[in-house]
Amino acid sequence: MQYRPEIDGLRAVAVIAVILFHAGFAPFAGGFVGVDVFFVISGYLIATIILSEISGGTFTITGFYERRARRILPALFLVILVSIPFGWFWMAPKELNEFAASIGAITIFSSNFLFWANSGYFDGAIELKPFIHTWSLAVEEQFYVVFPLLMLVLWRFGMRVMVAVFLVLLFLSLGLSEWTSRSGNEIVVSANFFLAHTRAWELLIGAVLACYLFRRAAPKGGFINDLGSLAGLAMVVFAVLRFDALTPFPGVAALLPTVGTALIILLANRETWTGRMLASRGFVAVGLISYSTYLWHQPLFAFARIRSMNEPGTIAYLALAALALVLGWLSWRFVERPFRDRSTTSRRQIFLSSAVVATMVFALSMTVLSYRGFPQRLGFSFAEARTSQHPRPKASGGCKNRIPKDGECILGAQREPTVAFLGDSHAGALAALSIGILDEHAIGAVDLSQTSCIPIVNLLRVGKFGKCREFNDAVLEYVKTHDNIETLILSARWTTAIEQHTFDNHEGGVEPGPYTILYPVGREASDFNAVERKQMVAAYIRAGVSQYLELGKRVILIYPVPEVGWDPLRYAFRKVQFDGANFADLELTTSYPVFQARNRRANAALDAIPDHDRLFRVRPGEMLCDTLIKGRCVVASDGIQYYRDDDHLGMAGTRLVMAEVMQILDDPAETDAEIPEN
Repeated sequence: MQYRPEIDGLRAVAVIAVILFHAGFAPFAGGFVGVDVFFVISGYLIATIILSEISGGTFTITGFYERRARRILPALFLVILVSIPFGWFWMAPKELNEFAASIGAITIFSSNFLFWANSGYFDGAIELKPFIHTWSLAVEEQFYVVFPLLMLVLWRFGMRVMVAVFLVLLFLSLGLSEWTSRSGNEIVVSANFFLAHTRAWELLIGAVLACYLFRRAAPKGGFINDLGSLAGLAMVVFAVLRFDALTPFPGVAALLPTVGTALIILLANRETWTGRMLASRGFVAVGLISYSTYLWHQPLFAFARIRSMNEPGTIAYLALAALALVLGWLSWRFVERPFRDRSTTSRRQIFLSSAVVATMVFALSMTVLSYRGFPQRLGFSFAEARTSQHPRPKASGGCKNRIPKDGECILGAQREPTVAFLGDSHAGALAALSIGILDEHAIGAVDLSQTSCIPIVNLLRVGKFGKCREFNDAVLEYVKTHDNIETLILSARWTTAIEQHTFDNHEGGVEPGPYTILYPVGREASDFNAVERKQMVAAYIRAGVSQYLELGKRVILIYPVPEVGWDPLRYAFRKVQFDGANFADLELTTSYPVFQARNRRANAALDAIPDHDRLFRVRPGEMLCDTLIKGRCVVASDGIQYYRDDDHLGMAGTRLVMAEVMQILDDPAETDAEIPEN
């Protein structure tokens, strides 16, 4: 197979895009498409090699997997082994548990299944996962379990049949990917991103291209090649700069970077401007070390975030990116190249050493998981803090994120429920932590919450699509038809729904993750600009709460919970572990003026709901802000943790809110339902 330096240059473009995306640089919000570029390149190169060997009678399955092992495993295991001590000394128990699960999954090439089951690729939590990027390696290896066998079978029927089958599979996979990218089921949407069946078409684009070029020389026409390869590069760059977390992906949107990559592979050569640029010394140098650099960059970023109290700055990320390149070169020079050399490492040695290291890593993974992250290694009470502050008592049946059947999931007293919790995860957390309180007051309740869905009908969330609409419609029908439900407790992250961006406390605590966009049923998110969307969501919230009042139910409206910016227990861990602080003496607060400014629009929208004798307002901000400490919102004080994470209340915070809620439930007549004067 003839070496093509422009393909190494294209690898450089892909890995740089991914690195800048994971560093959080806003102009490169679509840098995740670098993985799609890699998929097409990989499909092309692997198919080309297999075709050459099959036609020459030298192809064997054992030889194929030997090459994959030499290419992938030595550098991968090196990065894992180097990362383990940092995980042990720097990670809180929950983080170490997740880290252990990920390295165990990597050894059996199933990390994409793990990350699919536990998070979305664009969730803020991924920024603290050192090996989130290995999902793409798992996809490739799963694809290559069947791909060489398929090629062996199809070779007997000729190249036309092979290409025809590849095209059929390609379009089936693409069609499934597009359909699931717009599914209303969050699990399906996440599977579309992480799993091989909806990514296979990208590798098959490369395979079809390899079949075409196997019997034909690449076009050499100057103008056509120049124009086509330049257009391909422009398509890739456009996707990197214009796509973001809200782009339905992979689906048809992924055609832009993948077809662009195919055009470059097909048409770029030394006679074209694109080919000369990509074949230049700098691009080729980065391309040669792209695999090792890709492996190193995310652990560097994740551990930097874990070690720091605050989000690292631009200079820090640029320095880490440069370090990834240096480590990438060292790994390529002293690990990748020697292990690819059959004269120094035999087939038996590569298989045996890989099996030994994989077994050791997997055993370590299982050990850490069995001991729940070894909390005793910390030497202080952090490990027990989350559990003791935030017990999770069970209801009479699991009904998280679904409408319960009669008699199911009664919270508190085992009697007919009279109270329902409606809303997103804020309502769910409030319900779960209130079971004991409800039981004390002999009140039965049901949890009608759905993660990420504010309890307002006729609003869709980008990335969720139909799920919230269907659930909210079912909730409305449930409370309409259940006369025993007398009181609705509405709690949601109203502020994020309206503002459409996550929280920055302006003191170093920046909530990770993308923002969300809501828009009405029957419209598109693009129909509104940012200001119009905020106004529209606020109007729908006002109308939605009024709709619940029209049912004749009593409505307790929970105003926004002050956001933190940091995960408070993770923050406490950092302070104790790295600064020598005493856990019991830790105080964590955020700015009250920042809270007021952030929630101005949300509070105004809720305040604008007309007073009603069945409407009661509960304001967590008035309990936590400007009370214990002037001008501050209290997160943790005197050893008491009021929060479970960066925006959900824990047990202590829930008790504050529920004390006022219970006063309303016990004797609503004595509770002032008027809006207090500011």
